[in-house]
Amino acid sequence: MFNKDINYIKQNYPIVEIAKRLGLEVRKYNKTICPFHNDKNPSLSFNTQKNYYHCFSCGASGDNIKLVMKILNYDFKSAIEFICGKEYNPIYKNTIKIIKENSDYSKIYKTFIELLDNNEAIKYLENRRITKKQVIEHSIKNLSKDIKDQHFIIKKLLKIYSENDLLKSGIVSKNKQFNSLYLFHYKHRLIIPYFDIDNSTILSIQGRNIDNDTKPKYLFNKNSKDSIYNIHKLSNIKDIIISEGVIDALSLERLGYTSIALSGSTKTNLLYKYNILENYNIYSCSDNDNAGNKLIKDIYKLDNYKGAFLIKLFSNTKDINELLNKVEIKCFSIDNIKYYYFEMPNDKICILDYYIFTKNELKYIKQSTNFNKSLKELTIDKKILTEKEYKHKYGELN
Repeated sequence: MFNKDINYIKQNYPIVEIAKRLGLEVRKYNKTICPFHNDKNPSLSFNTQKNYYHCFSCGASGDNIKLVMKILNYDFKSAIEFICGKEYNPIYKNTIKIIKENSDYSKIYKTFIELLDNNEAIKYLENRRITKKQVIEHSIKNLSKDIKDQHFIIKKLLKIYSENDLLKSGIVSKNKQFNSLYLFHYKHRLIIPYFDIDNSTILSIQGRNIDNDTKPKYLFNKNSKDSIYNIHKLSNIKDIIISEGVIDALSLERLGYTSIALSGSTKTNLLYKYNILENYNIYSCSDNDNAGNKLIKDIYKLDNYKGAFLIKLFSNTKDINELLNKVEIKCFSIDNIKYYYFEMPNDKICILDYYIFTKNELKYIKQSTNFNKSLKELTIDKKILTEKEYKHKYGELN
């Protein structure tokens, strides 16, 4: 199977050796100067047992494949070839059975995204406590209100692609009455690409209204195929949270989680088409409404479903983004580093950009002689250790 093939590469090609091939000087305790920020002391550490890297300053982390992709700016396939060389010969005939006709139009989608600006997207999402860094990393853009700007984009696209291909891709449509082309997402919207698991192919484009009076609220490009948002973000973690939409997934990511999003609460059938999801503990975080309750009911059928993050525990809160915007964000500083957090029901604390801790866990961290280091180590362990391994290392902290 393709997924097992990729997992074999992640587990059996030592990340330290790959780092050396990339020109990184691996020092004592498997540490190196982090190439992803202006690092002076080695802060990027390699976990040789789990075969992944993590920077304790900027937070960069991932497996051996992601390391190659980030440093060499390679796509997924090129990174695999760099690691394995000529010996890599994956068996694609048993790969993920997701319908991928639209992958033929991925280049068009990428060009379309590149022609757009992201200033309004950043402003809109920062007002909802989604960071600028997230907007850039997820290639989220915005479509201008100005019709002249939209026509300019169409002209640019027509210089590269045929009108027929653009129409088939669903990026543009044709007004038969006036025999003129217009962008399918023509109103004032966020433009959100849905990447495939290879982190390169774009399967579909979603438009999300910026102005409340723009209807419909969500709009996929014409002829798009159902896909899962953020499926390309899966890595060496043990838990993922399934949410109803992109904003929810980004909000959970803002809270330190890895989250994927369905294009609606009725799309749970997609979860069975990605067998890589069998490798993770599945949790759900859905809106506090009937559709959200249906999502929990449908996901509950998965063998690896572990539970739900219940928004209804917070009074008068509809979804996770509303919670992110409503709660009182508090702050403390250690070694001139600011940590933001808010208190939750059930005696838990959520530290933004990290994970949800119980107060006992936070007490354990505070008692450490190096708070900053302990906070990050406990965060990583909560994500990758099994419950048994966690208890063996830390005891009963929950």
